Amino acid sequence: MSNSISKIPISLSWSGGKDSAFALWKLQNDSRYEVTRLHTTLGEQTRRVGMHGIHEDLIQAQAEALGIPLDRIYYPASGDNVAYEKAINKYLDSLGELGVKHIAYGDIFFRRS
Repeated sequence: MSNSISKIPISLSWSGGKDSAFALWKLQNDSRYEVTRLHTTLGEQTRRVGMHGIHEDLIQAQAEALGIPLDRIYYPASGDNVAYEKAINKYLDSLGELGVKHIAYGDIFFRRS
């Protein structure tokens, strides 16, 4: 009988920037977690990450270099957050079907004083 503890599978939100990379490094160096997937939200028309403007081809190349599957989540442009919420909720449902119940973000909260 093995004493090993199963790691918690996680999908990491991947924007292609340093904060995502740092979050990945932290998770990979924590014995409790296993990053089994990356996911990226992209504008349906632009095919770019909203915050950084990085094109999906570069995001895909990064995921391939890391050896972690990438899930692309497309959402249409709109004046509110409803389209994004609908797309991410659909993705969360699909993760549950894969046995992944946790996601992580590496975003920095920035507030101007």
